[in-house]
Amino acid sequence: MITLARPYASPTHSVTLPNPTLGDTEQLDIKVNLKHSMDGTMYSTVKTPATRKFLLDFQLLTLTQKTALVAFLTSYAGEDIKFTDWRTPANNHKVKILNTPLSFKESKNGWSFTLEMTTTGV
Repeated sequence: MITLARPYASPTHSVTLPNPTLGDTEQLDIKVNLKHSMDGTMYSTVKTPATRKFLLDFQLLTLTQKTALVAFLTSYAGEDIKFTDWRTPANNHKVKILNTPLSFKESKNGWSFTLEMTTTGV
């Protein structure tokens, strides 16, 4: 299970969703500066902090889960959200939602959608 909670420091409102389907992605986004000195030597430095990008695909959500998620994201759009990872429950990320998760697909067994998030710091 994953949990989205707000506010980040001391959450008062949260939504719990089932684990995403296999094939979810977590991308580490590291920016590198390349600089050349006067004698032609190249130096590289890594910009910190590195950001992570999560792309989670959810299947078979119930109508109750869908309604709770829509209400949560409508209330806290554009704000920092606490994302508790399903792989390691103690692993919390401060994220912002990048896409509109309001584009749900309905099937006879439930609802599905893809959620895209990026970290904003620790």
